[in-house]
Amino acid sequence: MAEAISIIEAKGLRPLSVIQPQYHMLDRYIEDEIMDLCERYGIGIVPFSPLAQGLLTGKYRKSEPIPQDSRATLKYNQVNAMLTDDNLEKVEALLQIAHELGISLPVLSLA
Repeated sequence: MAEAISIIEAKGLRPLSVIQPQYHMLDRYIEDEIMDLCERYGIGIVPFSPLAQGLLTGKYRKSEPIPQDSRATLKYNQVNAMLTDDNLEKVEALLQIAHELGISLPVLSLA
């Protein structure tokens, strides 16, 4: 992103005003790679998929089949790449934490 900002400045182009990266509690790369630049240049961030395509809603569970009405049943989708054993184990742990706090997984995930 720093390179893009340099090109925009060098060419006198209209600056970026907002970006929309994927961002959720299982994918936080923007904290290390993008957020500081956005703050420095006054660029807004609108998170894409804050509930990880439904993964952080509890819709997909390690011990359960994929729901038939789910986007994960479609041939081309983004959620299948996230349905790893590691992520599904994290969902189970997060569900337990949410239960202990008396809140839903989506509320915990967005908090």
